[in-house]
Amino acid sequence: MDCLRRIGTAALAGALMFGCSSADEHADEPAHDQATKVLMIVPEGDSEDLEYMLTMEVDMMKRMLEDEGIEVHVATASGEPLTAEETTLTPDLEYGEVDVAAFDGIAMPCLAVPVSARELPAQLEEGIREAASAGIPVAAQTGAIRVLGRLGMLTEKRFSYLEEPAANIPEFEGAILTGDGIVADGNIITSAICPYAARERELEDGTAALMEAFIAQLTHEH
Repeated sequence: MDCLRRIGTAALAGALMFGCSSADEHADEPAHDQATKVLMIVPEGDSEDLEYMLTMEVDMMKRMLEDEGIEVHVATASGEPLTAEETTLTPDLEYGEVDVAAFDGIAMPCLAVPVSARELPAQLEEGIREAASAGIPVAAQTGAIRVLGRLGMLTEKRFSYLEEPAANIPEFEGAILTGDGIVADGNIITSAICPYAARERELEDGTAALMEAFIAQLTHEH
């Protein structure tokens, strides 16, 4: 599923691997090797640099997951394409269409948008909470970590965030700030530094490391 493409360029083709066996031998057996599916929740809003964040964050997340044979289904509030300078992200789902229980993991990029752009329908929020409670891996970066805090998913859990702003964010009350690197507390994985934050503060971008930790949990479960 290649929903992120550069305008005027050919989309990268992913390699698919299929197992072969005798139809008669396994005719009555259920399918076990279904692809792992990840729900990527992408906020819409006035990004500080949409082109940069689509290419350096969302595209990197998608490509790393898809390189491992993991299906990525992108959901946004409107379901309409997000277009920057030379990049368009075409979602697969609107928030209202999402059945969180159908996915094996949840990825929440930052996209450098304001808090108001991170509002989710009550049904989707409840689905995320239930999935996390059931042990489904959830990966969130920078601004998206505030969603986890608002949903009560960080209470008494270790998480990653830049220290100065974290002290003034009410959603983090009762959570345990543990630096700004990649922090995994059970199935909740957080990264404080998205590409935009890395560029503006001259820090190391956490996107790739966040996906590595996320993929490790996804592939371990399957």
